[in-house]
Amino acid sequence: MPEWYQDAAWRILRSTRGRDLRARYNVSALFRDPEPRESYVLLANHAHRRDPWVIGSLLTRTIRYMANLEGTNPAKAVFADLVGAYGKRKGAPDYAALKRTLDLGRAGETLGIFPEGDRSWDGRPASPRPGLGKLLRVLGLPVLLARQEGSYLTGPRWAERERRGRWTVEFRVLSRERVLEEDPPVLESEIRSILAEDDLREPALRPVRFECPEPAAGIGRLLWLCPSCGGEDVLGGAGDRITCRACGAAWTVDGNQRLAGGPAGTDYSDLRDWTDFQRARLAERIRSAEPVGGSPGLGAPEPGAPAPDPRAVGAALPGSEGRKAVVSSGDVELRKRTGRGTGTFGRGRLELFRDALVFRPAGGGNPAAFDPLRVRYFVDNFNNYCEYSYGSGRYRLLFRGGNAFKWIEALETLRGGGGEST
Repeated sequence: MPEWYQDAAWRILRSTRGRDLRARYNVSALFRDPEPRESYVLLANHAHRRDPWVIGSLLTRTIRYMANLEGTNPAKAVFADLVGAYGKRKGAPDYAALKRTLDLGRAGETLGIFPEGDRSWDGRPASPRPGLGKLLRVLGLPVLLARQEGSYLTGPRWAERERRGRWTVEFRVLSRERVLEEDPPVLESEIRSILAEDDLREPALRPVRFECPEPAAGIGRLLWLCPSCGGEDVLGGAGDRITCRACGAAWTVDGNQRLAGGPAGTDYSDLRDWTDFQRARLAERIRSAEPVGGSPGLGAPEPGAPAPDPRAVGAALPGSEGRKAVVSSGDVELRKRTGRGTGTFGRGRLELFRDALVFRPAGGGNPAAFDPLRVRYFVDNFNNYCEYSYGSGRYRLLFRGGNAFKWIEALETLRGGGGEST
């Protein structure tokens, strides 16, 4: 059973922090089914950084959330432990977290899981991580589904300022018998259909005004391509104004992410139209991109073959003059995580070609080159840094004003998927 201090912490949170969050964000609950009296698994769509606390404040049981704690500061990690959260690796399989989940479920705990695995960048709902249906069958507990509407518009992942509008949490229950009897893929499909919420396309939210004094602040984390001049990483936001530093084109945006203004041909209705434009341009660039080629370690990997050392591959890399990168970013720092901390490759330019992810140090010297098909689990941690796996190593990127969303989208588009690399 939960530690006494975790139960006490949740009781205090519901009456203090929970009440404050519900008032601040105009949160209301709609229980289509009552909360189960026995232990259960809570599943919810994930769009706002405070989702766990808002949902938990509406329920009566202590929720043991599976949470991404990588990159959090020590104070937040202590707080997470106080309320019973336990960590998992972000964007990658974590068998220790899976075992912890099973142990807690068997011990009679109520579990909280966000099946999408990460918050949405532009409000699009994502599919649950593979294996959810099998996990639920093994746990053998009823499932409480929490579908959140308005949470993304309240606090977009990229934004520096939150909005106040309307945030509704609708609860439904899948019985224990249904979880055990349903075919796992069918169960996953049903869960996705219930939890899928797209605030930018939700008819019920169209008349709701999401108020924010600076709705453009932080926009450079989401928008990386100017539709007027084609410049990369040249967009910034202040107040309600989005401006291209290269050509001077400007748009206004409100708290609902609706756009106005801009040169002819760039008069999008909202930010989703803009991110759709970025995705389409990425796909076009990848289709027409040339490979760097000529270097061992790049190209289609042999099944089971180890990833070659990026420095060794970079030393044999031919020049890329005349070859246009799919995307690139300057003033990037590349590090490799080791058992003793991190080792740095320095600062320089990051470029993505059809067959190579290349880091070129600003001070000269050999580049480091990675086969993009072997780059796995590329994730962003709290808009602070990105990490990805390559072979047995874990690498960290600090963009210093660059756009992480661009790289997440580009690498996954190159791999033929959508969303974050998994």
